[in-house]
Amino acid sequence: MPYLGKKPIDHTDVTQSQSMTVTDDLNVGGDLDATTAVFDRASTDGTIVDLQKDNSTVGSIGAFSNSTSYCGASSGIYFNGANINPTTGDPTVRTDNANDIGQASQRFKDLYLGGGVYLGGTGSANHLDDYEEGTWTPTPSAGTISHNSYYTKIGRLVTVHANINTFSDRTSSNNISFTGLPFQVAGNSWASQGIMARFINAGGDSIVAYAQSNSTSLKIYAVLNNANYVHVRHNQLSSTSSNLFVTVSYLTD
Repeated sequence: MPYLGKKPIDHTDVTQSQSMTVTDDLNVGGDLDATTAVFDRASTDGTIVDLQKDNSTVGSIGAFSNSTSYCGASSGIYFNGANINPTTGDPTVRTDNANDIGQASQRFKDLYLGGGVYLGGTGSANHLDDYEEGTWTPTPSAGTISHNSYYTKIGRLVTVHANINTFSDRTSSNNISFTGLPFQVAGNSWASQGIMARFINAGGDSIVAYAQSNSTSLKIYAVLNNANYVHVRHNQLSSTSSNLFVTVSYLTD
């Protein structure tokens, strides 16, 4: 039974065909296991509940195409099936690229997504579907090593870092290479990048790490001036202090 202020109103005094203006408190009570109140806008889209402060509208709840809009004075949200769309203060007007979520000094905390996010555009090239950080384990082609290795993956771009040292094999003629990249290098793609190294007697002008297409391995080469590149071999590690400091970025599928 509804109450106007402290004076009870018999339910027979209010019907669906009547309107009622309340200038004091209105308390609506009913069975908690049933619908307590129904607000029905017939025929047209628009505001169902007008929310006011000092006789001025500050927000509204409305209907648009059989869905619900919740609006403030100049922005709101519209529940469009499985989507939530931004709106203006009018529950029937949706916006595009106009509303923000939070602001510099009023931020949300974490955002949990099962899919991706479109940044700067709506095309497939703007779709960021993955970001992650982790560690990886470079496994040498011969002997054992010590290492400190990690990676960052943003979309298809993977960047690996590794400080590789303490080579147990410094005598064999095996090429120095490592398997264990955290993601396979994309087909028709490759990456090479110069690395910092010490105590390597490979006779080259620089040392590079090379990630080959369709593989999860890194190979180490010496680059020679006006000549072809050559593999760096374990017997060219000239000290127990030989180190490779590797950073390589490559694309994965």
